[in-house]
Amino acid sequence: MTFVKASDGALASNFSLTNTPGPLTEPTGYLIVNSGPISTLSPSNTTGSVTCPATSTGAARYPQDGGVSFQSHSLYASVNSSYATGTSWSVGITNRTGAATTFTVWAVCAVPNTGYVELSSTGVPNARGTQTEASEACPTGTKIIGGGVQNSLPYATIYGSYPSGNAWVVHVDNPGTTANTMYVSAVCTTYSGTTAYSVNEGSAVRAAPSSDTGAAISCPSGQAAVGGGISVGSLNTNVNLNSSAPTATGLGWANFENNATSTAVGLTPWVICAA
Repeated sequence: MTFVKASDGALASNFSLTNTPGPLTEPTGYLIVNSGPISTLSPSNTTGSVTCPATSTGAARYPQDGGVSFQSHSLYASVNSSYATGTSWSVGITNRTGAATTFTVWAVCAVPNTGYVELSSTGVPNARGTQTEASEACPTGTKIIGGGVQNSLPYATIYGSYPSGNAWVVHVDNPGTTANTMYVSAVCTTYSGTTAYSVNEGSAVRAAPSSDTGAAISCPSGQAAVGGGISVGSLNTNVNLNSSAPTATGLGWANFENNATSTAVGLTPWVICAA
């Protein structure tokens, strides 16, 4: 299936998922929601969020993971923050494209399993002009299903955000002249040994110089995407995240990465899947 990046909130591009899963077996109360297009002027730093609705019987849904998709393919449209806040997913974006554009906030919602928890690290320093890696691990007995980061400076940008082992890892670029503070988040829950759960690493994609490049991955047959992200093979602060969000059908996870450097960069998509 091919996805199109469009202003109506549907993720899009000229790339395809790596396989075509069968019918989805979804976690209890599973629902993907989005905010619809949110306007942002240039230059500006804009925030947005989307809230998981309760089920028809009144059971609360919570974000398993979430993300954001930009309408603009400009190298100057980037993600500052993306993280869980209670029953909502919140993001901050930076628009330095020179024109007004829109972005859409996404959340993968479900009735939480026992052990569901949203964790946030104490502040991690991100010095001026540097890229910093930090992570937040899940408690023993739970599994990673999502994560992200909130930055104290509005112009700091996410570079990579992805699962690793039973933790969530983020890389943040600070192109500014003052120090940034990173608050890394992890969303964790329990899955029994008889319930489908998998963390899947996709094939690497080459991002050409001066490009906004897509990298996507789908879930194994029968499983639905609960979380996802992207890891990037570069330490250059001119590489940053443009979009990272679930596909609207729940088949997988799609990302776009800005490479404003003069050399190619490797991108690896990730998706966490469950049933």
